[in-house]
Amino acid sequence: MTSNTTDIDRATAENNFSEDLYHNINVLRVNVPSLRERSTDIPLIARYYLQQFSKEYNAQARGFTDEALDKLSQYRWPGNIRELINQIKRMVLMSDDVMLTGNDLDLPEYCDEKLSLKVIRERSEKDALVAALDSNQGQITLAAKELEISRATIYRLLNKYHLISDEEVNS
Repeated sequence: MTSNTTDIDRATAENNFSEDLYHNINVLRVNVPSLRERSTDIPLIARYYLQQFSKEYNAQARGFTDEALDKLSQYRWPGNIRELINQIKRMVLMSDDVMLTGNDLDLPEYCDEKLSLKVIRERSEKDALVAALDSNQGQITLAAKELEISRATIYRLLNKYHLISDEEVNS
């Protein structure tokens, strides 16, 4: 991701931004690192907005558990500070508890692994399998019919994703 400064520098170099204006406004540059680069600031920022939103919305929330602060600090914040502020506001509005926990968070799953087509297919396959079993109360035959696969295939997939033991497959 490029910063606004880089975009203005490039635009000026490509004569898409007035060089005179650029030199008039470029008196002092302040480099503000992204939130993910300042993870130690996240608890301070989160507590500040928690106080603000609790007061504004007359909410019960007064603090965070250590688990919630850890999760907030470990998240990558691709939306930067705006995403953090919205997350805190949502937590304050949705929780009736005094202490906000990790369960109150609504952060998207993030993984560092590369998303190859194989990984995406396997996740989708496993998710579809679990959803079919849930919607059919664990009935293998009904789940197989819903997924339009054989019972043997569903058992193979259950074994592949470690959702069933080898003994259960062979019985």
